[in-house]
This record gives sequence, C-alpha cells and structure tokens, in this order.
Amino acid sequence: MLRVDNGTEFTSKEFKEYCKSIGTQLTFGNAFSSKSGGLVERLNGTIKQLIKVHMVKDKP
Repeated sequence: MLRVDNGTEFTSKEFKEYCKSIGTQLTFGNAFSSKSGGLVERLNGTIKQLIKVHMVKDKP
C-alpha cells in the first residue's frame, strides 16, 4: 500500500495503472493536513540532509 496526497503526479491515469501493474494499492490522504504528512515530510528532510552531507564528503 502506498499513501499519497492528491498531487497530479499521483492522480494521473498512468501512475495509477503503473501501481496496479506492480500490485501496489494507492490510498489518498488530505493534501493540506500537516498531521497526515508531517512525519513523512520530516523524514524526507532528514534524508535530503544526509544525502547532501555524503555528497560533500565524497567530493574530491
């Protein structure tokens, strides 16, 4: 199961068909609810920061 907001990148026919083809069930949440997306947004921010740190660390 994949929980997404109602962004056009997730509601397109192509994306829905792709998810169905790989056996992934889509569920849609409220796009403007900070409670439903707050934890995910925080995790995404942490991941982005870690990627930046590794990119700088690995630079010659």
